[in-house]
Amino acid sequence: MLKQGNEFDKKPNRLGLVHRLFLSLIPIATGYGIASTPAQAATLAYSGADFLLNNFSHKPTATSTKAESHVYTNAAPGSSIVDYGSAYAVFLQQNPLAYNTTLSLGLGAGNKYLGTSDSNAKVVGNFLVGQNESFKFDFFGKLDLKTSIDTWFTESAKAAGNIYFLVLDTTNSQNIGFLDYFLLSGNLSTPSFPDYLFAQKSRNVQINSFSKKQDFIGNEESASGSVTGAYRRNFSKPTNLTVLEVKQNSTKQQAKSLFSKYNTLSGLDSTLQANTTDSMLLSGATDLSKLDTSVETVASDPIFTDPIVAAITAATNTLNTAFTLDTATGLENSVQTVGTKTMLTDSNVAATATETSVLESAVPTLSQNTIVSAMGNKPLDTQGSYDSSKMSSGGDMKTAIANSTKAQTWLAGQTQYTALLPDTTVKDLQRFSNVSSGTWVDPPTTYGIEYKVEGDSVITNILDFFTDDADNLFTVAAEGKILGQFKSGDNIDLVSLLGKGVSSLTITDIDPSPGKTVAEFNFQPVFNTYTANLQARSFDKSASKSIPEPGSVLSLLALGVISVASRLFGKR
Repeated sequence: MLKQGNEFDKKPNRLGLVHRLFLSLIPIATGYGIASTPAQAATLAYSGADFLLNNFSHKPTATSTKAESHVYTNAAPGSSIVDYGSAYAVFLQQNPLAYNTTLSLGLGAGNKYLGTSDSNAKVVGNFLVGQNESFKFDFFGKLDLKTSIDTWFTESAKAAGNIYFLVLDTTNSQNIGFLDYFLLSGNLSTPSFPDYLFAQKSRNVQINSFSKKQDFIGNEESASGSVTGAYRRNFSKPTNLTVLEVKQNSTKQQAKSLFSKYNTLSGLDSTLQANTTDSMLLSGATDLSKLDTSVETVASDPIFTDPIVAAITAATNTLNTAFTLDTATGLENSVQTVGTKTMLTDSNVAATATETSVLESAVPTLSQNTIVSAMGNKPLDTQGSYDSSKMSSGGDMKTAIANSTKAQTWLAGQTQYTALLPDTTVKDLQRFSNVSSGTWVDPPTTYGIEYKVEGDSVITNILDFFTDDADNLFTVAAEGKILGQFKSGDNIDLVSLLGKGVSSLTITDIDPSPGKTVAEFNFQPVFNTYTANLQARSFDKSASKSIPEPGSVLSLLALGVISVASRLFGKR
């Protein structure tokens, strides 16, 4: 792990880079090498995040959510690239809770390809706070970035992510006030720069715990941070507040010929002929529709050129060590700057501040246009809101993940293809320990599953289902009520349907696909807490509980009406 601002660590790091560079040049100079062939070379980039806001002191008067994903792939013959993006966002009106999760992923193989994935999610809630009242909520979140390449000279993998929330005074819609914020931001560029992970907040945001792990050395890099905290602020007069939480994730993988003509941008739109950059902060999906299949070189905008992130980080002065690349020699130069260099210069964060602390700074000034743009113009909903988006490009993601042991390890619980299996199984009882909200779980079954949440946690939502059920239809019941028949890709808002979250639910009519005795049945539960312990009891049709079929419920109701009517007419 690179240690910032340590004079004694610079020479070993530089010598390490020179040493790697020298060893890498030997095969080129001699014409021989023991490295894998281009067709065997591979890249992997992953950026995932989730965030939960709960225990609100006030109920929102209105909410909105937005989730979107964009992917792009292009590969020359003999190469392959698969990219995937997903985003989910939910804001519950009753028993207020806001949650969103995003994931960007790419896997490439061969010697000429390009892939990008961007996923974004947003939750917005309006709250009316009375005179001399305190507004508060708790929050939990994590950001996870990973990159891997095989060949230093011809491949690159990048991953980036931002999580932030703003508390805004929207009493006067013509003069919105920026009150408080929290930001968690990270970037990986392998094998180049910048690499960083940091968190930052304003005074009224309390951090209960913040941990991070990072490894910025070699062909495989990682950065992960998790945080728990609370927000509290007192108001002396009636105030309309808006809480805005935003999540942005992005990945990019590229392989190109070592001896390609870098000055030739054949097939690219002239508006994209800009200098490449290693900063991954992307403002949206890059239009690369006219990219030549040779994939020799690609211009890239910095990922996440978010004006709010730029404003927050630009206000911070700290002792930084910035790293630049000498274009003449390709060697790393360490440049120490003291106090006067901002953490974010234009779109490029130079370095992080400290290893474990969260920076605290004054709330920056934002223009009204910037704030309004961040809030968006999506109509607010008074009954809670939900949104989701999933996209893939380039091939079969399930097969790509199955062929990569590293991807399976990195993505455990993060996709429908890498759902968590039970930690323990005793006869028909399966137990999943410390499951994070939004994690995919997979209890094997032949017909039905009964889920129970341990402790005080409850399931508020099911974000998604994925099954190989023969007819892709199954029945969900909770609180003694049948909620209906569902299929892969459906979601359920339990709070809206039942008025509350549930500690147990039952799923039946799961039919293994032809040739299988056990069905694959995965789902994504959201809890009212950040993590929960989950039990699952699988049962076959002979042991099925007597849950009435949807048609049976209507039949019983009709019989009841007929019975009452006959009694009334009988009295006449």
